[in-house]
Amino acid sequence: MDKAFSVKHIICLLGNRNYADLEFRNGCAYVYSREAGEIVIEAPEGHIPDEAAKRAADVLEHLDACTEQAQSLLGDVKIDLEAYPHALDKGFRIYGIYFGHYSWGDSDDPVTEDGFVMTFTTAEYYPLDFTVKFHYRDMRPVSLEVWGS
Repeated sequence: MDKAFSVKHIICLLGNRNYADLEFRNGCAYVYSREAGEIVIEAPEGHIPDEAAKRAADVLEHLDACTEQAQSLLGDVKIDLEAYPHALDKGFRIYGIYFGHYSWGDSDDPVTEDGFVMTFTTAEYYPLDFTVKFHYRDMRPVSLEVWGS
């Protein structure tokens, strides 16, 4: 997928159920955003359920607020600034959002149907990525996971 769209355009696509610019594979729909990187929406059998499209559009409409809440958690992450002294100089950036079922910690079983996950990396190189998990109902972060890139 070579094209990247604005979040505003993606909201319109989802609102109009116009999925021509999305790529469907592996049970998900993919679209690239200039502001939020790769956006992935669960799409069983190659179809985005209406409720999933509505939720994704709603979250994208509130992207700034969700990002601020997530970054408040990221500010508490302890990283080795001695080995990477400039890792946090330019803060964090979103490189993906996933809408659908997700699990907690080491569990492989999905535990939520109405959530989304925002993945961040540092704007400067640092060998970790940061995943913030949200429940849709209040768009508040419920979990922070740190993992190697």
